[in-house]
Formats: sequence, C-alpha cells, structure tokens
Amino acid sequence: MKKIQKTKIHLLLILVFISIIRIGNCTNYYVNDGVFDSNDIYTTAVGNNTNNGTNGKFSTSPMLTFRGLWTAFGPFVNGDVIYVDAGTYVSSIGGSLTQNYGYTITKNITIIGAGNTKTIFNNNYCGTAGNYYFASISGAGSVTIKDIQFTKYASNVDGQVFQIANSVVNFTNVLTNSNGGSSKYGSITVNSNSTLTMNGGGMNCNGDVAHGASGGIDVKGTNILVNVTNTSFVGNYKSSTATIGNGAALTMTAADATCNVNFKNCLFADCFTDNNSSSGGTIFQTTGNLTLTDCIINNSKTFQGSVKYGGAAYFTGGTTLFTRVRITNCINNGGSTYGTVSVFGGNVTLESCYFSNNLSDRGNDIYCKSGTITTNNCSFSSTASQSATYGGTVKLKKSNSPSNILSTGTYTCDNLASTALATPITPSFTGTCLGGIVLPIELLYFEGKKTGKNNVLSWATASELNNDYFTIEKTLDGINYEPVGIQNGAGNSQELNEYNILDCFVDKTINYYRLKQTDYDGKFTVHDLISINNKSIETKEIRLKTNLLGQKIDDNFKGLTIIYYTDGTCNKTFQ
Repeated sequence: MKKIQKTKIHLLLILVFISIIRIGNCTNYYVNDGVFDSNDIYTTAVGNNTNNGTNGKFSTSPMLTFRGLWTAFGPFVNGDVIYVDAGTYVSSIGGSLTQNYGYTITKNITIIGAGNTKTIFNNNYCGTAGNYYFASISGAGSVTIKDIQFTKYASNVDGQVFQIANSVVNFTNVLTNSNGGSSKYGSITVNSNSTLTMNGGGMNCNGDVAHGASGGIDVKGTNILVNVTNTSFVGNYKSSTATIGNGAALTMTAADATCNVNFKNCLFADCFTDNNSSSGGTIFQTTGNLTLTDCIINNSKTFQGSVKYGGAAYFTGGTTLFTRVRITNCINNGGSTYGTVSVFGGNVTLESCYFSNNLSDRGNDIYCKSGTITTNNCSFSSTASQSATYGGTVKLKKSNSPSNILSTGTYTCDNLASTALATPITPSFTGTCLGGIVLPIELLYFEGKKTGKNNVLSWATASELNNDYFTIEKTLDGINYEPVGIQNGAGNSQELNEYNILDCFVDKTINYYRLKQTDYDGKFTVHDLISINNKSIETKEIRLKTNLLGQKIDDNFKGLTIIYYTDGTCNKTFQ
C-alpha cells in the first residue's frame, strides 16, 4: 500500500479532530488493569498505582486504575491525553482507588480506550446519591472520549453515565449499555450551551427491572447542538410518570429553537416505554429542531395504561424532518392507541419514508391531533387506517392513497404514487448489549478536484480497524455505480493515513463519487457522495471541497495511485 506524504496541514487536522491540543505542559498518561496480554495496545507493563503513569507511547509504568491516575494528577491540564488499555475496570464500594464514578471534567482532555469491547468501565451500581454517573462535563472547551464501554451506572440526577453542560464533547466508538436508575434519565443528558458529537458505538439495553429504566440521550435547555452518526440505540427502556419517561432513545424537553438534534445512519430497535403517561417508544420531542436521515426505527413500542401515543415517536412541538427513514413493526398496545408517529403539536415532515407492519387503533402509521404532518414520496402500510386526523393537519404528497380515519381536522392527499424508495444503509448491530457499532475508520475528509482532464479523489483517516481496502465508485445518475479504483487500507492503525486515486475517464458532466470501505470480513461502509463539475473540462485546477477546518489540502498529489491502466495511458482496464 502506498501511503501519501504527511503534510503540516494534515498533521494539524488530526491533532484538532482527536482533541490532542499541545498547550503548555500537557502530558500523555497511561492505565493498565494489571494484566498484560495481546489486547493491550498502549502499554508494555502491568499497572501499579505507585507508577508515574507516563513514560512515552508504550508506557512501562502505567497506573493500575483510572481513579488512581485521577487522584494523582487530576483534574489534569488542557491537552492531556489518557490512554486506558484493555481490561475491565470494576468499581468497588470499599476501594477508594477503584471507584470509577463521580468525576468532574473541566479541562480539554482526551480519554482513549483500546476498543469499546476491550476497555470497559463497570461501575457495578456503586456510588452515593448524586454521583453515580461516570462524569459531569462542565465548562470544558473540548473533551474527547473514544473506544470505551460504560456499564452499570445508575445516577439519580440527569444522565446515568454523562452529564454535559457548557461544553463541547466528542464521542467516537463509545458504548453505553445496561445502565439505569430510579431517575429514569437517559445515559447521556445534554444541557444548555453544549455541543455533542457521536460517531460509532451505541446506547443499548439501558434500563432493566432491577435497577429501573434508562435510555439514550436526554436533551434539555437552549443553545444545544447534537450530531449523531453510525450509532445504535437498541433495547432501551423507560417507565415513569414524569416527562423523562418518554422516548427511550431520545427525549427533547425544555428546549427552544436554539436546540438542534441530528441523527444520520443510525439504528433504533426494540426501544419501548410502558407507563400510563409514557409515550413515544423511541423518540419524544416537545420543541427544538430534529432531523433523522437514513435511519431505521424497528420494533418500537408503547404499552400499558389507558391511552398510548406514538409507538415510534411522539411530538408535542418543534420542527421535525425525517428523510429516508424506515419505520417498521412498531406497536401501540394497551387501551386506546394513537399512531406510530403521533403529532400533538409542531411541524413534522416525512420525506421518502417507508412504513410497514405498524399497529395502532387510530392511524397505524400517522396520527395528528394538532400541528401538521406533511409527507412527500412516502409509502404506508398495506393494511387499513394508516392515517388519522383528529384536529390537526395532514398533507400527503406523492404518497399513494392510504386510507384515513377522519374526525376533525384537515386531510389532503393528491393520490399520486410514490417513486421507488431507497433503503437506508445503517450500521449493523450484533443484537447483544455488548455489541454496538465499531467504526472501521475515522474519516477526516473525502474530497475531489479536477486537474487537467482528470479527477483526483483524496481522503484521510485518523484511525483504522480491520480495514482491508477502499473503493472509489462513480455515478452519473445516483442509481448506477461503477468502480473507479481500489486502494489497500492500513489494517489497524492509530495514525494519520492519506490516500489519492485518479479517475482518468471523466464524463463531461457532473461526476458523483462515493467512498466505500471494506473490512477483512467483507462488511462495508459507504460514505457520502461528493461531486465534481466536469461540464467544461479545463486545465486549471479547481478546488471543489476543502477539509472540515476550511483549509486547502496539498495540491502536489504525490504518491498518486492510478487504478485503471494497461499501458500507462489510463486505458479502461480495471486492475
């Protein structure tokens, strides 16, 4: 495999994105659980709390526990990085240096594990009232946590695992599972003036009979941005007479239009609520702005009690947009039930969505008591009574002719057929609480430019896991794709890797490209399309996309890989 020469700009990019900001006297620290084996990737010795916790990338003197490290050096300084090697770090009531709960993070630090099935913080439901959570992140400019699992945390205030306020937080391949307490809050609570970015991992099986209910993310406050991609929300459960008992994957409350939550390529499955006043099996929104793109909601439920709303989602306000979302096998059960997607206020738009095998007394798929539901190019269940309007407004465009239970309100349908609906490509999930989604790569950027009569596709990764190879695919119509070239991956890497592929057969129109990444086991991930306008082929190089920092990338394109060739002239023979 050819590796492209690293540039200073790209080095800056990787440092920013993993939040290793070298300011002042920042330090790398290391933790090892006391067992050194093949799963350890950061240390070369077993941990001991009398060690200094440093000594280079492959530490020979790691600390034994995270608490021991925190006691000795916390709360750290901006730019500090903590590497927690493989192992299960279990909290115990009697051992002060094994109590992995109640941290307050106020600095710009990074915590990195060896993988979300290899580095595990198991709180064992330890703690005292008010500090059962792993960490309260408050007033921190930028905190990054990656490749770690958090289990058996049970807070009685806000988030079961994380409480975020006035901070910027980045999670990569973080898994929360089997958390839950009497408060019924989600695993993560995002409060005012905060930004949360999640990519990979999952929030699964939170909430159980013994330790009460929990869920995914609770968003409450103002000036909030939450972006979640490639993440699973599976098997979460909420049950409460309070508002927080709604929405086992997402609850948006006490927010306003400055609250924005976005999900892309996410899987929601087997989430449910089961109390008299708990509705919205997967999602509950009171206000703010919510978007779901290329997601699947499956087997979501509300049950028990006399009246149930929104087997999948329940809205009382705000603005909502679902694009290419599949909503299947969702059930309202118990007493009178109203809609798989139930709207009691706000504006909900469904674009190219698919409903199948959902069940509710009034409106198997959609129900509108007040507010507005607008659909475009959607497909509804084949059974009767797919929609219901009881005071609200339902506008169906290019969504076939679903039967409607009309009482009061406004219902319009243009009776036009929907076109073929694309199936969202969401990450796979193993079905166990220990599963979650592991991102094969951390993609920093994917971009293209034209140079002369050819197009150059460039991308870079911050890390790779079991990555076999990349494929660049091209389309002119968004339907039919052909391979442009293949580039070997780095396998397993925690370093910056950069790649380029040249397309020598450019059509004189807009050319669309996507990056496909394939694991050693054959599983693959497809990333977003980019475009290059070749309607007028010129020799002048035109930068069509920059990196995520808005910086221009090196234009020399050293180490270019040309995949189509037989005689060095870019004849169209695929190698």
